[in-house]
Amino acid sequence: MLKQASQKALPFLIDALRPAKQLLPEYTRQVPPARAMLLQTFGVAAAALLGAIYGHYFAKLPPDYLLVLLAPISVVALLVIWVLPDRDTAPTKALSRLLLAFFGVSIAWPDYLALQLPGLPWISFRRLFLLPTILVLLVCVSTNAAFRKDIRETLNAEPLIWKFLAGFVAMQFLSIAGAPSPAAALKNFVNYQLAWTGIFFAAAYVFRNIDIAQRFLKIFFMATMMVGLIAILETMNVGVLWRDHVPSFLQVDLETMTGTMSSAMRNGLYRAKSVYGQPLPFAEIMAYSTPVILYFIFTAKNLWAKIVLVGLDLLLVYVLTLPQSRLGMIGYLISHALFIGVWSGRIWLRNKNSLMGPMITLSYPLAVIALAGAVMTVGPLREKVMGGGDTLNSDQARKQQKRSARGVILGNPVIGHGPRQAANVLGFVAYGRVTLDNYFLWIALDYGLIGFGIYYGLFLIVIHRMFMISIRDIDRNNNMALVALTTFASFVIIKAVLSEEDNHSMIFMMLGFAMAIIWREKAKQTEEATATGQKPHFVR
Repeated sequence: MLKQASQKALPFLIDALRPAKQLLPEYTRQVPPARAMLLQTFGVAAAALLGAIYGHYFAKLPPDYLLVLLAPISVVALLVIWVLPDRDTAPTKALSRLLLAFFGVSIAWPDYLALQLPGLPWISFRRLFLLPTILVLLVCVSTNAAFRKDIRETLNAEPLIWKFLAGFVAMQFLSIAGAPSPAAALKNFVNYQLAWTGIFFAAAYVFRNIDIAQRFLKIFFMATMMVGLIAILETMNVGVLWRDHVPSFLQVDLETMTGTMSSAMRNGLYRAKSVYGQPLPFAEIMAYSTPVILYFIFTAKNLWAKIVLVGLDLLLVYVLTLPQSRLGMIGYLISHALFIGVWSGRIWLRNKNSLMGPMITLSYPLAVIALAGAVMTVGPLREKVMGGGDTLNSDQARKQQKRSARGVILGNPVIGHGPRQAANVLGFVAYGRVTLDNYFLWIALDYGLIGFGIYYGLFLIVIHRMFMISIRDIDRNNNMALVALTTFASFVIIKAVLSEEDNHSMIFMMLGFAMAIIWREKAKQTEEATATGQKPHFVR
């Protein structure tokens, strides 16, 4: 009897799980109630089993391995986006708004104040805007042919940039094989693709619209001015303003927050850090704001607006002294020297009747020599730019890091040791923690000598293109190229003494900004050549 029952049950189960057979168009065999109930029961049981497995490993695995649990969900989500049908429209307005919101939050909100919900990992406000931005970008790429055509045209305006970026991403992936902790390296790789590479592609498309690019600069200006004002008030308070006023749902880690909000001192003076966890990234972002302030000074139409902006530029000098970091002042001086020098030289080239251009350009070498002499001879200025006795330990540490890093780099010169693994691989300890200050060394240790060449080659290419475009003409697009040129020049120099990556999303957004500038310049040159019946010759 048992044998007969099993023989009857097996065909029933097979028939129950078999898809309904279509008889004629719009006619299918009616699903038996027993089969429907079986399918529902099977689906609920499978979901419950999968949830139990995920819950078990979510509780057991360390944080670095939780990314493994997200991998299947991410793959399914990407497949769903990939199979979406093409549409005539794409959510490009949502993409623009999310990108600008992410940028504003990245600068103006403390990243260590994040949502802490019961039973869930903490969620930073950057990620709250970053993930929807990347999701909308993928939907646009998947569902709209016009979007794909536009972003392809933008990238092909200067193929070397996206090819170098693709090469760098490839080196990031390959370097995971040499990482001492592959799980941590993989986690950092994924984070970089979202916060760097994805943001680059989103910005390259969004900033094709020059009005949105102008809005980006305005947000940059207003956000950094607010951050600077917070630093002034913080210095007067001799402590982080919200130190004792953080609600419980924003407290992610009591030990970490205690260290982050503690008062950093040097020579008995408070070191401001505003919304950042350390003074150095705060000084870095304020240095990057210098070209934006200069852009609005030189393009303002109203005299009073110029006066106010010049006053803010001078106030920035005071703000840059608050974190007591040389890199901020170095970035400020480099930005002024490069921006004003290129601007005046361009006027001389494009406006032969102007006396201002040749006067500033010819007097420029004397001004640079005078500034260099003042930096070397005036004690307070020399300490702000070159450092003094209070920075001697930092200088010695950087020299020792360079000596120690050579052998480690040559130990794995091809693929490196994995994303964000350099400090642990080098093992240099200062003030009780592993540290590495020089980002040049960091890139070489993480991605090898090939990755180092690709990474900095990318920025050198962009700097060259921005210079050539900025001197070609005097209009809004060329002025924006000068902002990008100055920002990237400051970035490369500052990274010789700063390895923190707090502001790198902004830098890759600026790369997309530069990509859009090149596309607009190429379109303008093509239009000019078509109007005159000549073959377009692109400035490179």
